[in-house]
Amino acid sequence: MTTKIQMRAGEVEFTLESDMPIAVSDIRDFLAQVQELAQSITPPTPTAPPSSPSIGNTANGQLLLEDSTLKLHVNSVAERLNASSGPEVAVASAAYLQIVQGKQSFTRKELLDSMKAATNVYNQNMSSNLSAIIKTLTGSKFNQLANDSYAAAEAGLKMGKSWNPSATMSRSKGLAINVPDGWEITDSGRNHLRNLGISSLSPAAVQVAFDLRAHLTKLQDANTRAFVEEAIKCYEGELYRSAIVMSWIAAVDVLHRIVASKHLSAFNVEAKKVDPRWKDAANEDGLGRMNEEAFLIRCASIGVLGKNQKDTLLSALNLRNGCGHPNSLKVGPNMVASHIEALLLNVFEPFPV
Repeated sequence: MTTKIQMRAGEVEFTLESDMPIAVSDIRDFLAQVQELAQSITPPTPTAPPSSPSIGNTANGQLLLEDSTLKLHVNSVAERLNASSGPEVAVASAAYLQIVQGKQSFTRKELLDSMKAATNVYNQNMSSNLSAIIKTLTGSKFNQLANDSYAAAEAGLKMGKSWNPSATMSRSKGLAINVPDGWEITDSGRNHLRNLGISSLSPAAVQVAFDLRAHLTKLQDANTRAFVEEAIKCYEGELYRSAIVMSWIAAVDVLHRIVASKHLSAFNVEAKKVDPRWKDAANEDGLGRMNEEAFLIRCASIGVLGKNQKDTLLSALNLRNGCGHPNSLKVGPNMVASHIEALLLNVFEPFPV
């Protein structure tokens, strides 16, 4: 039985088949972005009733998705797949875990818990026979990734014959641009997608990332620009600890360059006044010999930083230190947004390099 996944969004139509292998996670992320972009390009007909998410089997076993943002109970998935036997309920549960919940993979326990949640079709025999069910499905419906890690078998991606990607993207009004390697979503396009709910980042947090990218073009030094760009990518990828650490490294790099180019003599005098053992720094690398807390205090003493700037940056340094080591500290997008915004306002903007 051939399984397909189809998605329609305005003029865009996708058909996924097994003849062109592609990871499930890649399919989900790619289609979600393109669908949302297509919705922003082609407004729905006012008189048309809103479509509701659906999963179902056609007569030839085709799996139909009409909305990538599915909010379905596993019972509904099992019902639309006509699942009744143990292997069928397992496949429906795997589809629920990966497509609806968005998991990259699942464990035996997660699969069993999902099957048990399908109360309309689950029975105790399925739990007793789970090992045999998984063994039967592995290699055909499931891929085994590790000792207790599985994922739905890879599928292929096939575009509908009537879809013209270039024509659709060209009407995006700057949300996507055509580059030598193909179409890319622009910064404004990413911002638009996040406003539509593609990312869990808040609108305020998205604006911080957008502002930081706008500042990126103003940075003249290649090393600083590389640090800032990597911090932005971490932030946009929701790698929050990494974003905090990388943005701090970029900020210290800027301050080192400012002091080395304009205030080196005054800094060395102040440093020796506090610590007679200090050996004069000749460049940014020499400044790096001083710990960052002491460096910020010396910068404030010679007037490079104001007192409030220094206090703000010391708080940012404490957060960076908390994120740079394994511990129980929890960080979220708004906390990271505040950290990056503080660096943007107190380092990157006042000290262009």
